[in-house]
Amino acid sequence: MAPRWTNSADKHGIPRTDQIFALVNATYTERLPGESLDEGEVWLYLGHPHAHTDQEIEILVTV
Repeated sequence: MAPRWTNSADKHGIPRTDQIFALVNATYTERLPGESLDEGEVWLYLGHPHAHTDQEIEILVTV
Protein backbone atom coordinates (compact mmCIF):
# COMPACT_ATOMS: atom_id res chain seq x y z
CA MET A 1 0.00 0.00 0.00
CA ALA A 2 1.37 3.39 -0.94
CA PRO A 3 1.51 6.04 1.78
CA ARG A 4 -1.01 8.87 1.77
CA TRP A 5 0.57 12.11 2.93
CA THR A 6 -1.52 14.71 4.76
CA ASN A 7 -1.11 18.48 4.68
CA SER A 8 0.29 18.35 8.21
CA ALA A 9 3.28 16.40 6.86
CA ASP A 10 4.32 19.41 4.81
CA LYS A 11 3.59 22.28 7.21
CA HIS A 12 6.93 21.85 9.02
CA GLY A 13 8.99 22.29 5.85
CA ILE A 14 10.65 18.86 5.94
CA PRO A 15 11.20 17.54 2.41
CA ARG A 16 9.32 14.36 1.51
CA THR A 17 12.58 12.52 0.79
CA ASP A 18 13.75 13.28 4.35
CA GLN A 19 10.45 12.01 5.74
CA ILE A 20 10.80 8.75 3.82
CA PHE A 21 14.45 8.33 4.90
CA ALA A 22 13.43 8.77 8.55
CA LEU A 23 10.64 6.19 8.24
CA VAL A 24 12.78 3.59 6.49
CA ASN A 25 15.72 4.10 8.88
CA ALA A 26 13.76 4.74 12.09
CA THR A 27 15.77 4.58 15.30
CA TYR A 28 12.62 4.18 17.42
CA THR A 29 9.05 3.05 16.81
CA GLU A 30 6.14 2.71 19.20
CA ARG A 31 2.40 2.23 18.96
CA LEU A 32 0.82 5.09 20.86
CA PRO A 33 -1.49 3.50 23.44
CA GLY A 34 -4.90 5.07 23.67
CA GLU A 35 -4.41 6.83 20.33
CA SER A 36 -6.77 5.40 17.78
CA LEU A 37 -8.49 6.98 14.81
CA ASP A 38 -11.30 5.70 12.64
CA GLU A 39 -8.59 4.69 10.13
CA GLY A 40 -6.60 2.59 12.64
CA GLU A 41 -3.79 2.71 15.19
CA VAL A 42 -1.31 5.56 15.49
CA TRP A 43 2.42 4.77 15.47
CA LEU A 44 5.33 7.07 16.33
CA TYR A 45 8.53 6.90 14.26
CA LEU A 46 11.73 8.75 15.17
CA GLY A 47 14.55 8.89 12.69
CA HIS A 48 17.26 10.96 11.08
CA PRO A 49 16.10 12.90 8.00
CA HIS A 50 19.34 11.96 6.25
CA ALA A 51 22.59 10.18 7.03
CA HIS A 52 24.61 13.35 7.71
CA THR A 53 22.90 14.63 10.86
CA ASP A 54 22.40 13.72 14.48
CA GLN A 55 19.01 15.46 14.55
CA GLU A 56 15.89 13.32 14.44
CA ILE A 57 12.40 14.02 13.23
CA GLU A 58 9.11 12.64 14.55
CA ILE A 59 6.57 11.13 12.19
CA LEU A 60 3.10 9.89 13.13
CA VAL A 61 1.63 7.13 10.99
CA THR A 62 -1.87 5.70 11.01
CA VAL A 63 -2.08 2.02 10.07
